[in-house]
Amino acid sequence: MRDFHIIQLHITDEAIAKFAKHDLSVEEVEEAVLWDPERKATWKSDAKHGCRLKVMGRCESSNKVIMAFLDPWDIENGVWKPRTAYRVR
Repeated sequence: MRDFHIIQLHITDEAIAKFAKHDLSVEEVEEAVLWDPERKATWKSDAKHGCRLKVMGRCESSNKVIMAFLDPWDIENGVWKPRTAYRVR
């Protein structure tokens, strides 16, 4: 898989609803995915979901560890579309 960088999230209303279902705000997901210097990200691929980026990071303001799954949106410019996110701990 190609190298990647994450600079911005293209967040849809559908993703916001999924975040809320998991008791997360857009701000918490952005903080964990964009700003955690220790976040971990790996490519994942399967028949059901296709190729996506799995990102785990910590939202410092709420102390939540969050896992997010991102679809490529504009990889060259570092823009990703979150599919879902949930709290790990």
